[in-house]
Amino acid sequence: MSIKFRQYHKKDLWLTAQADGRPLYYPYYIYRERAYVLQLTGRWNDSEAIQRRNLEFAVKTGDPWLAAKCRSLLSATLILKGDYDEAFRLAEEAARDFESLGDEKERAASHSYLGNIFYKQCEYAKAMEYFREYLAISEKEGNLKDAGHALGLIGVIYYDQGNYEEAMKYYDRQIKICEQTSDTIRLGWVTGNIGNVYLDQEDYVRAMEYYQRSLKCSQMVGNTAGICASIGNMAIIHAKAGRHQQALDGYNQQLALARAIGDERTEAYTMVNMGDLYYSQGRFGPARDCYQRQLEISVRFGDKPITSFGHYMLGKLERLSGDLKSSERCLDRAIALGREINLMHYLCSYLYQQALNYSDTGRPELATTTVKEALEIAGRVSNREITVKGSILKLQRECRDDRVALAEKLLELSSEHAEPRFQAEIEYALFRANRSEEHREKALSLYRSLNAATPEYEYRLMIGELETVL
Repeated sequence: MSIKFRQYHKKDLWLTAQADGRPLYYPYYIYRERAYVLQLTGRWNDSEAIQRRNLEFAVKTGDPWLAAKCRSLLSATLILKGDYDEAFRLAEEAARDFESLGDEKERAASHSYLGNIFYKQCEYAKAMEYFREYLAISEKEGNLKDAGHALGLIGVIYYDQGNYEEAMKYYDRQIKICEQTSDTIRLGWVTGNIGNVYLDQEDYVRAMEYYQRSLKCSQMVGNTAGICASIGNMAIIHAKAGRHQQALDGYNQQLALARAIGDERTEAYTMVNMGDLYYSQGRFGPARDCYQRQLEISVRFGDKPITSFGHYMLGKLERLSGDLKSSERCLDRAIALGREINLMHYLCSYLYQQALNYSDTGRPELATTTVKEALEIAGRVSNREITVKGSILKLQRECRDDRVALAEKLLELSSEHAEPRFQAEIEYALFRANRSEEHREKALSLYRSLNAATPEYEYRLMIGELETVL
């Protein structure tokens, strides 16, 4: 069956096929563009329905290229919805068909979908294979836009593994291509990804700049999913700056958008961030509800990174609530998933919290080995918070019988970390080591200043303890 299409002739926007000796007509190209717009604006169910009709008609035409293209496009939408099994089958079949037809550009696109499926399920090695092949084919074919996309996908894997330097190299290459090719949609995504790097590195000014740039790009093209992501990311910065109402407003806006477009994965991420906000306010009931809702969604979708983080936050919450057994169980789940998917930036935090549990329940050897592992990973991924907190715990374990030696080593640590939040941790540890009024006053002053700038429940706990100790 031949397919006719000439750009400036309306009648040729329709495909024809034969059924029982009679011609069938179908406006494939119009429907294909409509499905794309629906996908972009987050109406994934509507986009899927059109793409299934397109595939059905493509099969009737007997054209193998068109059928493969429809399978590939449908796979991309199913990935967004989390229907990975069917998405994989369709993308794999499309890749085989394009290879037999000699269409390398479309085969590369199908490989990007296959890689994305593995990425979503945290099988990073397999995802990287497909993404690198996607890059190689795109560069060979001279397809600059797809090459830029492949660079960004590779960068995301490095980011998830805590290799920020390598991630930024790929993001920088992608952003240049996006600007060169006027690819506004992908420019929105890569600027958001760069913002994520700065957020993890606690450079909130730069992070906000990139999130705002990402939001502007998404608004220009009506990319609802991109708008949703940018709003949520900016809310995280508001939360870290102590602007809790602005953060909550942002999360509620993100949640409404995610639910409106049926994006449960984003709903899960929003719930965990809202839970963190409630946790920082000491509102454990709403925080627990958010984490449990998030885990319900993320477990169903097989989203291992956010599942591990949800278990971690529940573990922290249970620890502050005094239920160390429940805390340990939650953290065991978080650690197991973190190890499985090589989630190093967060794994060091999981291990540190578990080391605290071991220390508080009379298991010093486990506490020591666990905090040493946390410190080793924290050094690799440049997690300064765990480097300081873990070092304090390690010194407390090593010098538990020599308070003088402990104080000397804590003072050495203090000279290496001048930031107020780290100074507060160290001054508090010094006070616990020698019960010095000088260190108590310094720690209290620092925690008061920190809480004034960024109100946190844990800061208030420390202030309360230091105010009541004579």
